[in-house]
Amino acid sequence: MGLSYGEITRWKSADAETLATAMTSRVTALEHIEEDLRSNSDWGASWSGSQGEQAASSSITRLGDVVTDLAAEATAIRRIASHVADGVSALHEIIVGVETFAAKYSFSISDSGTLIDLAPGVDRSDDEEALRKAARIDIEQTVSEIVDKGRFLERDAADGLSRYNEGATDDGGATSVDEAVRSQMSVEEPPPAGTNPYHVNIWWESLSADEKEQVLRQRSDAIRNLPGIDSTTRDSLNQDALAQDISDAAVTAEESRRAYDDFLEKHRGLIGGPGAGHLRSDARDLKEKAEKAERHLTELNRLNRALDTDDALLLEYDDSHPQLQAAIALGNPDEADNVAITTPGYTTNVHDSVSAMVSDAEGLRKTTRRIDPDSATSTIAFMGYQAPQDVVKYGDFRVATPQAAELGATSLSDTVRGVQAANGDPDLNLSLMGHSYGSTTAGIAAQQLANDTVTPVDSLTLYGSPGVPDMAPQLDKTELELLKMNTNNPLYNPNQYADLESMGLDESRAFYMENDGDIVSGPIGGIGQATTLGLGNSPQSWGMTELSTETAEVTYPNGMTEQRYDWEGHEAEMRKTDPGYKVGAHSAFPKELTTSQFNLAAVVAGYPENAIR
Repeated sequence: MGLSYGEITRWKSADAETLATAMTSRVTALEHIEEDLRSNSDWGASWSGSQGEQAASSSITRLGDVVTDLAAEATAIRRIASHVADGVSALHEIIVGVETFAAKYSFSISDSGTLIDLAPGVDRSDDEEALRKAARIDIEQTVSEIVDKGRFLERDAADGLSRYNEGATDDGGATSVDEAVRSQMSVEEPPPAGTNPYHVNIWWESLSADEKEQVLRQRSDAIRNLPGIDSTTRDSLNQDALAQDISDAAVTAEESRRAYDDFLEKHRGLIGGPGAGHLRSDARDLKEKAEKAERHLTELNRLNRALDTDDALLLEYDDSHPQLQAAIALGNPDEADNVAITTPGYTTNVHDSVSAMVSDAEGLRKTTRRIDPDSATSTIAFMGYQAPQDVVKYGDFRVATPQAAELGATSLSDTVRGVQAANGDPDLNLSLMGHSYGSTTAGIAAQQLANDTVTPVDSLTLYGSPGVPDMAPQLDKTELELLKMNTNNPLYNPNQYADLESMGLDESRAFYMENDGDIVSGPIGGIGQATTLGLGNSPQSWGMTELSTETAEVTYPNGMTEQRYDWEGHEAEMRKTDPGYKVGAHSAFPKELTTSQFNLAAVVAGYPENAIR
């Protein structure tokens, strides 16, 4: 039988602290023994060089080895116990929070982790029932995280104690107790990329301040993009990495441009002549190299400028892929009540899109604050995947299939888990949003997250969506026979049986928006709905609730009203101050003054009932 919630609530950090203290006392005792051995190792001139002196010295050396071995083992056990104590304390803080939150909504949590309704049959309004339903989901999700973290902590401690029992503790050839102690004080390797963010979080929070500092000095590159590490730490490390890369890129760009200019100068008058094809080829190569280096420097500088605000955090910065990946938070998600993660789509990249994405994120946060002024909101612009680029410009045809979305969804899912793990509040309202091809990515991520015991996603909103494939279609026998009969028929689409349960959601927590004239959610989306050739089912066929994008007057909780517009009205308003402004039906959704942006903010604030339908 596996570890239960009730067992974790009965864990006592004091027991582990007692063990750690005992091991500290043992090391102190061993230091005294070491001192006694040293003070009694001088046998005087009468024994010098004798067999007795040699035998005694050999015995003392053996005893010294035993002492250092014991000191290493005691230190290893002390570290394990200290990590367990810190981990248990962190878990109990979460337990106190979730049980207080459960009591607020008249629930209690059983030892098995199931919820007990303490007030069944009470007459409640629809709004009260909706709040209670959302609270239940949050509580179940947090209990699942507690058990998962507890299992990780238990397994980590068991692995450490097993190594001790098997005699695998090594003092590193220490010749003193102090050296033996230090041999055990090196920080273990950080969890590898791809580790469950909840496990990363419990590992990080179990480290002492000194151990964290050591990791930051020695292994900063290994942790700066690990979801589950606190956002402030990741931001600091990533901004340092970005600053260094900007410096290096400036040198590379200057050297590349100089090499190209020097080549032209050296071969002036020859490149255009007959028989100089090799020179022209070399010049083209040098020019392309210089332009690529300059574009990369521009990209890094644009990312850096996008961070030029007091509360912007660089949660992800990864330049190891063909396209630079980044995630920027406005407001600290670890301390927020509402967190929104927005996933962009086709043609988006840091070089061309980071400024607009951060601007949209700031606009969304501004409107969300107007709807929910008493809560802290963080909006995250997620560019942490390899979004398909322009087919015409780059010959990138990945937009025609969901493969890039599937890969991106894995990264996005870990980002969502990392936000939940580092925040730790059972009442966190976490919204996942996707635009265009990013809606395909977000929809797949929602299905991946539903495979967790309880999804951390409180709401999903897709806009301008070309469709979302069902990653695990549930077919009955009749449907399976149809599938076999129609395998080669492009008009047959097995994904038509999708429903929101596979996303861990229902129609009250899943929304979509479409703009008139948007060919992506219109004709292109229709291909995926009717055949196997597109990206999957339309949001409406998933059972999502449609929100309006039409011109409307909206009302804020303080009673203030505001005129909002459809995409054409938005363009008209913006052209009053910017005559050349153009955004189009497909890209207008997150723009200020639109009805669609107000609706996004209503969902992010946790008040979807206030959205315009």
